[in-house]
Formats: sequence, structure tokens, C-alpha cells
Amino acid sequence: MSAKVEDVDYKDACKKMNISIPIGVSYEFSDFVIDARYNLGLTKVNKEGGPHIH
Repeated sequence: MSAKVEDVDYKDACKKMNISIPIGVSYEFSDFVIDARYNLGLTKVNKEGGPHIH
């Protein structure tokens, strides 16, 4: 599988693993649940020397 955009392979430019802290809140009322989550990344996703990822 490839992730090429304009002849740049972004899959090879990204690290295989990311460490993050999940933060979230949820509210349950009867059988209805509202949930919001955010992952706070602790590591950089792009490899050294790889293309700049926006």
C-alpha cells in the first residue's frame, strides 16, 4: 500500500509508531452516551530528513 502525493511517498516518511495520551469525557443518560476524545501526541510523526507533513 502506498500514500503518494505528487510523487512523494508519505508512508515511508512517517514513523510506524506514535505514543500519545488519550484525553476524553463522556456522559451517559439512560441508553444514550455522548463521548468526546482527543489524543495528545508525545512523539513526532515524521522521520528525520523526510518531507514536511502538514
